[in-house]
Amino acid sequence: MNSEEFSITEELRSSQTLQALTEDKSTEWWKGSVFEKFALIRSPRSRGAVGEKLVSDIMELWGSKVKRSRTANFDRIIDDIPTEIKVSTTWDCIEDNFRWSQIRNQPYERIIFVGINPNEAKLAWSTKADLQKWIFSDNNRQHAGKNGGLDIYWVSGSIEMNAHFMRPIKDWYTM
Repeated sequence: MNSEEFSITEELRSSQTLQALTEDKSTEWWKGSVFEKFALIRSPRSRGAVGEKLVSDIMELWGSKVKRSRTANFDRIIDDIPTEIKVSTTWDCIEDNFRWSQIRNQPYERIIFVGINPNEAKLAWSTKADLQKWIFSDNNRQHAGKNGGLDIYWVSGSIEMNAHFMRPIKDWYTM
């Protein structure tokens, strides 16, 4: 068969697979919301970078001293505390259904979790000891299965559901 006999684009356009795809509900769900622009950032790396800046903005607004990290081991130094920042928009068009991923056991002291719904943002934080107790286990491995060799973890659910290790952001200054 030569290329003049068919068009790849036309063949795929009429395929049952493409026809079975439904329109992305999340685009419509976020439309007109406070955080629409943030949610529609497609690159996870770009979304994470913007999320880190948003956390820096709010922590500075609340009086914290924020510096960029000079290492890949954590994102910011907030009030002289090496801090990792993890951001998740809600999944599956369900409010407070967050998934924070790529959590590593690196030399930071605290981690800030940001959960973004269409019209509400939530922040919480944990100590490294909290993560060691509740997250850094085979049950929360993100890659390579339960007994895999990669030490990458993830957390899902709402901040409220994870209150046993996620502390209210207002308590940042009490420790």
